[in-house]
Amino acid sequence: MYVKAVFRGGHVGTGRYHEMTRYMIVRNLVEALDIAKRMPRVKKNHLAVISCKPISKQEYRRGKKAEKLDPYLNTRKNKRKG
Repeated sequence: MYVKAVFRGGHVGTGRYHEMTRYMIVRNLVEALDIAKRMPRVKKNHLAVISCKPISKQEYRRGKKAEKLDPYLNTRKNKRKG
């Protein structure tokens, strides 16, 4: 099942959030919610998930391309020090 999930992202200030859209392949919607709990940058409270709905394979592919262009999802810490 292809799923579009919208989450509240953290690290943008107390009481504030960045709305993140992620695209996943899961067996059911409960699995998608479980994965969300462990995703980096997702708020860790019961209000983290805004929406979660099944989508088509074409929507999934377009969404994954959009994820690659989202700077908030693609920032990484430099692991090398010096």
